Amino acid sequence: MIVPTLAAALLAPAMVAPAGPTEASARVFLQTIYGYYRKGGTGAPLKRPERWFEPRLAAAVRADIAETDRTGDIGKLDADVFCDCQDFEDIKAAIGPVRIAGSKATVAVVVDNGGPITLNFTLAWTRAGWRVFDIAYEEERALREMFFPTI
Repeated sequence: MIVPTLAAALLAPAMVAPAGPTEASARVFLQTIYGYYRKGGTGAPLKRPERWFEPRLAAAVRADIAETDRTGDIGKLDADVFCDCQDFEDIKAAIGPVRIAGSKATVAVVVDNGGPITLNFTLAWTRAGWRVFDIAYEEERALREMFFPTI
């Protein structure tokens, strides 16, 4: 007979702490995002922006989505942030080398959606693991600038 506490422990999902700020864990984080863009995918869901973005940026994305839903107007996010596109069929994403400096990582991702573009990610290591701190797009604009413009 298994003791009830032991049985509960055996049946409970494993609680896995993030692996740490490594190149491999940053790559897995980005692969998870781009897994949503394979043929038949719907893109990375933004219902829980904290899944993808560091806390301050997640709050700004959440507020922008809420405002867009409330007013029906186009918000700051007028394109998918992870492909810089409106539509996609089957995106190919090539994740470049990951460079880590302290609690931040930088990595270029070449996204092919009928033509290649490069998105330059800055990731931040958080208690929840890697999260997007910023994305620099080819048109000399960045995700953070959309929400937190500098003077």
